[in-house]
Amino acid sequence: MDEAGKQKVMSILTILQRQGGPLGSSAISVQMQSRGHDLRERMVRYYLSETDQAGLTRNLGRRGRIITELGAKELEMGVAYERVGFFAGRAEEMAYAMKFDLKNCVGTVALNVSMVKTTSPVLLLREIRTILQAGLGMGRLVQVAYSGQTIRGTSLTVPPKHIAIVTVSSVAVNGVLLSHGINMRSRFGGLLEMRDGVPFRFRHLISYEGLTLDPLELFIKSKMTSVRQVALSGNGAIGVVFCEIPAVAMSAARNVFDQLELIGLGGVLLVGKAGQSLLDVPVQSGRVGVLIAGGLNPISAFEEIGLETQNYALNSLGTFGQLKSYDKFAY
Repeated sequence: MDEAGKQKVMSILTILQRQGGPLGSSAISVQMQSRGHDLRERMVRYYLSETDQAGLTRNLGRRGRIITELGAKELEMGVAYERVGFFAGRAEEMAYAMKFDLKNCVGTVALNVSMVKTTSPVLLLREIRTILQAGLGMGRLVQVAYSGQTIRGTSLTVPPKHIAIVTVSSVAVNGVLLSHGINMRSRFGGLLEMRDGVPFRFRHLISYEGLTLDPLELFIKSKMTSVRQVALSGNGAIGVVFCEIPAVAMSAARNVFDQLELIGLGGVLLVGKAGQSLLDVPVQSGRVGVLIAGGLNPISAFEEIGLETQNYALNSLGTFGQLKSYDKFAY
């Protein structure tokens, strides 16, 4: 098998691992195309027959395939290209794939999906409201799905005793700017210290290059965030993305930021000055630093109160219309 074929196989294994259960060739084909691979269902079946023979996947008949222990180990050992800069590449793919009309508020946006183990939907909704009301998430829009439901626009089904929370990814800002001819580059995922509700300094920065996961997921699972504390007192640490845009595009970018805020997709926390460091992080000459709130910040709050979560950052492109403002839910 050539290098391109190996890359497709590893992408298929990654999709199966993220699914956490059986997945059919049709659903895999849809996800492969969202990742930038033009791989039709017939070719997916071909590659799956290869992975079955290699012991990397197991055929469960009409239910689809699952990844085997050997397949998971293959991914873990970093045999494929996904292990080098996968997340940065994924973010770039999603930004380019987005089709969103800002003027008419229609089209697709990049979404995260999180499964939360709980029996209290009201508790989750209240936590979401607290975080988004404080301006610590990617705007004010979310989607909620309950046990047994398939999340719209994805192949994910909510497990028993779980609730799915769909949040907007910060990459949505990149996608909208790109549609306006502005290329914003995400450089770091950061743990930002807030004091009295104002960005103060970075506690940690992780480059997007060379990572397979969203850096913010690492902060969440390492119990390093205190998003709820920031929402309640203004002090603590939240997840952010450190980006750069061309200084010549600053005026146009600010206009886009303002429009995004009006429609519920605001997430910009701080904008620097051309060629100047932002919170002591150097910025290239001719560029401007921008801080965007992490889309997974509400999920950080769930982990902080002891709820178990499973996150699928940049899981899919979803329609703007499937999202609702946090204040539209019944509490």
